[in-house]
Amino acid sequence: MRPDSKTDVRQLPRSALLAASLAAGSSVILYYAINKTAGYFFSRSAWLVETYNTDLTFQYAFDSVFIIFALFLPFALLFLLLRRGGWTDAVIPFGSAYRPGLAALLVPAGLAACMAGNFAASYLNTFVESFFTVEFTMPTFTVPKEAGAIALYFVRSAIVPPLIEEFCMRGCVMQPLRRYGDWFAIIMSAFVFALLHGNMVQLPFAFVAGIAIGYCVVVTGSIWTGVAIHFFNNTISVMESVMMTNVGAAQTAVTASVVAAVTLIIGVICLVIYLFMNPHAGRLHPAREIVRRKTLVYLASPAMLAAIGIMIYVTTTWVQSLG
Repeated sequence: MRPDSKTDVRQLPRSALLAASLAAGSSVILYYAINKTAGYFFSRSAWLVETYNTDLTFQYAFDSVFIIFALFLPFALLFLLLRRGGWTDAVIPFGSAYRPGLAALLVPAGLAACMAGNFAASYLNTFVESFFTVEFTMPTFTVPKEAGAIALYFVRSAIVPPLIEEFCMRGCVMQPLRRYGDWFAIIMSAFVFALLHGNMVQLPFAFVAGIAIGYCVVVTGSIWTGVAIHFFNNTISVMESVMMTNVGAAQTAVTASVVAAVTLIIGVICLVIYLFMNPHAGRLHPAREIVRRKTLVYLASPAMLAAIGIMIYVTTTWVQSLG
């Protein structure tokens, strides 16, 4: 639901913004706590550990269910608490886009923005790694060769994350913040999205992608626009990893280059058409100075500070010194 453009966001109480920050920060903390607790009990079962590591079908099915439990439940619960606390304007836009034609332009444009962000983040990480003599790493998954396992791998990597992560980030986190301004909501939800990834390989990209996807969701009025962009982005990643395992690096590199080039060309064309049709595309509700005024309040709540601290610690565990 788009906030009333006549609303003076400067008059909105900071206590409400603090409540939204506490909800988002607490959700991140709960997500981390569930992961650590489940990991502890999981490691206590030799059968579970062995089955998870040797049976890829079990591994992908387990991961798909676990992400629903660990990520969906905390954010959904605290979003419902916000709604019960008076945030009746915080509605997740599950309906169709305001203008389907607009969504048809923004999905390729958003996907191209994500891909460009991925390239930029990769170059940034390479520069930082070489300058500080460190190596950024991230969680990795075994890529299957059998058709059935590949199908489950696709579900685990390209279907479940877009649905759950978009519901949580562009739904539960972003929508309550829109009363304080669309750009503010987009940037803060992108920050939380990046924070959740917990490693420097994915974090910069997740922030850029979060901004692009958040903008497309706001403009089209439908969370399904974000799900579509997220789905196609992850599908490309799955395709590349499966090809790398099954056909080799040389063929994968050629295919990946062609896919990237086509995606960027189509995305840029769609973006140009969109900007031509909407010359004031960057003017969202309300004025941009609201972003600066509210950011400190949102990031400084006890729960958000704790969440930032926890995820900084998690991020450092994926940094290896080369010195």
